Amino acid sequence: MYSNGTSHSDFHNASYVPYFLDEMDNQTLRAEAVQKCGGDASRVQCIFDYIFADERLAEQTLKNDKDQQAALHEIGMCFSLSNIIISCIISSNHSKALISISWRNHFND
Repeated sequence: MYSNGTSHSDFHNASYVPYFLDEMDNQTLRAEAVQKCGGDASRVQCIFDYIFADERLAEQTLKNDKDQQAALHEIGMCFSLSNIIISCIISSNHSKALISISWRNHFND
């Protein structure tokens, strides 16, 4: 339901055409984007933002990607084995960590 007498047509842009990175033919711009995005062609979000938006947004996307990778690395340090369970909680400012280790003897199950 739309309010105040509006309808779907008030929010629909029929002239919108989405951008697709694989349809971008300017190889010079693509190479520049890869270089600005850390030289890694697999960072497609950053490359897309550089090509179709602007350099500032691409820089923020690259920073966010690096932050996410660092967080995933920290999470990867917490793991589970078949008989040892290690869990950890890392605070948002990375100043404190709580690590819990428990042992489970599968032979007595």
